[in-house]
Amino acid sequence: MMKQTILPRELVLIYSPIKELDTPGTHLSAAETSQWNRFGCERKRREFAVTRQLAKHILALYFNCDASAIILGYEISGRPIIDQPRSDLQISWSHHRDHVVFGLYRSGRIGVDLEHCDREVDHMSLAKRFCPPSFYQRLKRLSPPEAAKSFFHHWCQKESEHKVIGGHFLKRLNDTLDEPNAVQSVSVEKDGFILAASYLVKPTVMNFYRMSDDFNIVSW
Repeated sequence: MMKQTILPRELVLIYSPIKELDTPGTHLSAAETSQWNRFGCERKRREFAVTRQLAKHILALYFNCDASAIILGYEISGRPIIDQPRSDLQISWSHHRDHVVFGLYRSGRIGVDLEHCDREVDHMSLAKRFCPPSFYQRLKRLSPPEAAKSFFHHWCQKESEHKVIGGHFLKRLNDTLDEPNAVQSVSVEKDGFILAASYLVKPTVMNFYRMSDDFNIVSW
């Protein structure tokens, strides 16, 4: 089980399939329901609703409270924040192919991203168009599988950075971020996925968990 105490500079990542749960208090708020109604795509509706249900379930376990006490807010950029209970805990999430990853961190803003390693895209064309020339040249020296994997690590890190500091994502793909005090990123591979996390304060430890079939949080 995930311990309820998350230490400062301890980054927690929790993976889950996107699956409905009917825990009391996890249903959408009026504001979230209004936003849900604006989606025309059923897949997007499901992702939106279930991701927020799972987030409230996870936070209720962390805060040891009823899920109805969890109130999520959103910045203008769409970045989620925890309005209630008041805490220094930050949350971010990302979903891909009916899977979602949540990031929890107490030491400043966090962004996370998730991609499947075998996603079929023309990564070389994307890298040539949007990434730094030096990165594109490095990809050309790799085998196709290695180049694809390296591209997705780069893509995920930039997606997660975008969630921390905003701005234009495609410009961020071409940003080397060498300036001092810039957002920092890390990405790892796990069970066929690439998970990335970005932060302004570097964590000293990362812990990985997953959601079990009965919605408990266990080591991953």
